[in-house]
Amino acid sequence: MKKSPLGLRLAAGLLAVGLLAGCSTQAIQGAMTDALEKYAPDVQKNQTIAEDSKWINSTIDGSIDADTPTNVKDDFYTAVNKDWLLQPLPEGESNEDTFSDVAKQYSDNVEKLMAMQADDTTGLDPEVMSAESLVHIQTLVHTLVDAAADTDARNAAGAEPLRPYIEKIANISTLDELTAYLGSTDGSNPFGLQLTYFTMDAPIGDDIADNYTVMFQPNVLLTLKDENQYDGVEGKGIAYYKFNTELFQYELGQLGYTEEQVKELLTNCYRFEVELAYFLPSTYDVQETDYLNDHNNVYDRAGLQELAGNYPVTEILDDLGVGNSETYTVTEPLQMEQIGKLYTQANLEQMKAYFIVHTVLQAQDLLDETTADMAADLERQLDDQTQTASDTDDTDDPDGDDEQPETAAEDSTNPLAPYYDAYVNKYLYDAYQQMYIAHYCTAAAQRDIKAMATEIINTFSQVVAETDWMSDETKAAAQEKLSAMGLHILYPDKLIDYSALSFDGCSNLVDMIGKINAFETAQQTAKVNQPVDRSNWDMTSIPTMMVNAMYLMNDNSINICAALLSTDDFYSENNSYEMNLARLGTVLGHEITHGFDTTGYEYDKNGRHKSWWTSEDQYAYDVRANKLVRYYSTLTPLSRGSFMKGDVVSGEAIADMGGMKFALRIAAQQPDFDYDAFFRAYAGMWRSHRTYVTEAMYSGDSHPTGMLRTNVTLMQFDEFENTYDIQPGDGMYLAPEDRITVW
Repeated sequence: MKKSPLGLRLAAGLLAVGLLAGCSTQAIQGAMTDALEKYAPDVQKNQTIAEDSKWINSTIDGSIDADTPTNVKDDFYTAVNKDWLLQPLPEGESNEDTFSDVAKQYSDNVEKLMAMQADDTTGLDPEVMSAESLVHIQTLVHTLVDAAADTDARNAAGAEPLRPYIEKIANISTLDELTAYLGSTDGSNPFGLQLTYFTMDAPIGDDIADNYTVMFQPNVLLTLKDENQYDGVEGKGIAYYKFNTELFQYELGQLGYTEEQVKELLTNCYRFEVELAYFLPSTYDVQETDYLNDHNNVYDRAGLQELAGNYPVTEILDDLGVGNSETYTVTEPLQMEQIGKLYTQANLEQMKAYFIVHTVLQAQDLLDETTADMAADLERQLDDQTQTASDTDDTDDPDGDDEQPETAAEDSTNPLAPYYDAYVNKYLYDAYQQMYIAHYCTAAAQRDIKAMATEIINTFSQVVAETDWMSDETKAAAQEKLSAMGLHILYPDKLIDYSALSFDGCSNLVDMIGKINAFETAQQTAKVNQPVDRSNWDMTSIPTMMVNAMYLMNDNSINICAALLSTDDFYSENNSYEMNLARLGTVLGHEITHGFDTTGYEYDKNGRHKSWWTSEDQYAYDVRANKLVRYYSTLTPLSRGSFMKGDVVSGEAIADMGGMKFALRIAAQQPDFDYDAFFRAYAGMWRSHRTYVTEAMYSGDSHPTGMLRTNVTLMQFDEFENTYDIQPGDGMYLAPEDRITVW
């Protein structure tokens, strides 16, 4: 079994919508910056965003000064944040906001984490984890880092750590022996290589209480990476081909292979991969929204084996501990059939070559520095090709919310930081996150935030029940989706127990990674036929070490990452109730509403792309959403004449307004609630200070700028109007009939 980095259910068209604005890829970002700096207009001080507006996009550096008049009735965002906005940007920075402050503290936290000794339990809440468990996890991480950092020992060993694993495969002489190898759990297959990879996942069915089942992925390791390269090698495929030749001549040469033997090995591997690649779906097919729904092919044990033909898939599954799965889902039956046709004695040498080649490739970062240098050269070549292609590509990153885990300080002075990035993040990521959780999270905070999230979900449920434009049928489906939402708050309730993982007897990194893969396989296979727990989650798939909050449509889950609470800006037990509700409360409401925005409303309670609306109700929803789109399309926050794309920001705007609506409903139930403190805290959360060029780069993002996220959101609600006695003619006034809330 190979554990997918995001899991098939999420990887097949992962749809994440989060709190933060995204940025374009580095190459495109550089080109955009150059163009914008060349043609950027001079910033006009005190210029409103339109002639009939009283709002200034004071986010832009130089747009206001100390003499700029402010009034909460005319431009709430600027009035609340003026003093902060007038402070100069930090030297060398083009953007500063609440999130960047949190990110800086998070980086400091990670820096401290890397410097801790293995027995350091600073900040540990015993309700989160025992000291014994933490010390064991930290010992594992330290041992892995120390082994990776011992380049002298790695260089001296060269390719020798691979010898027993390569010889194991080379000595296979029958199909029965190959079958035993594929089902082995003794570490002889250190990277868990298979011909058919699977995950333990929830069935793609209607019942959210279903048990975990074996789901075969359309995932095959290819030396040229892309299945299309096997129709004709070009571009990146050529780079991979040259790299493979150089790598294998070097590594296997150390193990006594001649140049001709290496050439024959690679040739056999490529021949076998051609047969595999022909039946693989394209990357684009797998990323299609409806891929899983359209490929929900369920088999019982006998049916699976009949499909697989000569390939003894059930025997391998028995050996791996999941042969008793109640059902088996095969997303690509033709691929399984092809494996059955290829699994013959006549193809044994090709299959052995395939597994030898991929064992070496999987181990390339675990050997000596020469191998690492080769891999780095390959990455540079691929980056150059990507940048060249991007120079003629005007498209931006399609979803800025899919941020990569930010698990190490970029400017770290810790000499071990590169080894945390390259090895701990890759091989012990969940354990590393448990370290972070242990030192920086408390059970009390998790309980409090879960209670807040539950209260907001219940409030949304009340709103749905009261909605007069939805039928009872659609309301019932909406209530089911709300009830089924997974609450992933800071860390899973059931953390992985690492006590069974030990590096005793390991003399090199390959041995260690073999132990880790065997441990993770056992963790995954233990789920077979167990009830799916939607409140729990795999932190390798859904990291908590990210400065963000997000809603995953495919998973129907709310995710509040531990890193987001690195400071007290969003939540603290010491903050006022008003501040916590205005910030983390509206964030929770924002993410929950994403399940019902212009994209989220297309997904059902199980995260499937399946309509649960009657046609009449969907039309009524679209009418409301289109009113919001039209309003946003009239706004020009960057410069007059530069209109926003309302359809791009509609999902985030709907989520912002939903979060505020539910928070205000909760506020109404609190005695002596301080609405002024609440609204000011909300405006402070969205404050940002940017150069014109940086603001322009964000202007096409799916998230409105902070000024609009504050002003447009607040002017929709009577509570805001009443708190500040907003009247017609004030800049923050919007007549009730013109308001654009969808929920």
